[in-house]
Amino acid sequence: MISGDQERALLDSMRMLNAVASAAALELRVRCATDITGFGLAGHASHIARGSGVTLRIERMRLPLLPGTREALAAGVRTGGAERNSSYLEPLVDWGSASDDEKALIVDPQTSGGLLLAIPPGAVADYLSRVNGATEIGEVIERVDGIAVSIA
Repeated sequence: MISGDQERALLDSMRMLNAVASAAALELRVRCATDITGFGLAGHASHIARGSGVTLRIERMRLPLLPGTREALAAGVRTGGAERNSSYLEPLVDWGSASDDEKALIVDPQTSGGLLLAIPPGAVADYLSRVNGATEIGEVIERVDGIAVSIA
C-alpha cells in the first residue's frame, strides 16, 4: 500500500537507534524519558503523567509523521493494538477536537518508536540542536481533573 520512497523512509526510521537522542538527554541531565513502543504515544505519555502527578499536553499538529501516514489512515489502515490502546486510554485522555484518524495515530503501537522526553523549558532548544529530527510536541502542565494526557 506504500510507494518505494515511503517504504525507504519507513525502513530508515525503523533502523534509527535512540543512541544520539539518549546521549543528548543524559548530557542535559533529563530525568524523565520513555521509548514509544506497544502502548503508543498516548499510552506512554499517560504512564509518565500518572507517575508524576501532571498532565501532558500534546499538540497533535506537531507530531512527526512518516510519508504516506495520513493516506494510509484515510484508506482505513488500523492495527488491533491501537484499538486495545484506545479502549484502555479512554478515561485518561482528553481528545479535544482530534479526529478519529489523529486518535488512531496517537494510540498506534510502535515497534520501533522514538523517545518521549520531559525536558526543562530552558534546555529544549539545546536538545533540539543536538538531535537531528527531534521535535517539541507539547508541554507538562498541572494535573487537569484526573486527565493524564490532553490533546490540543
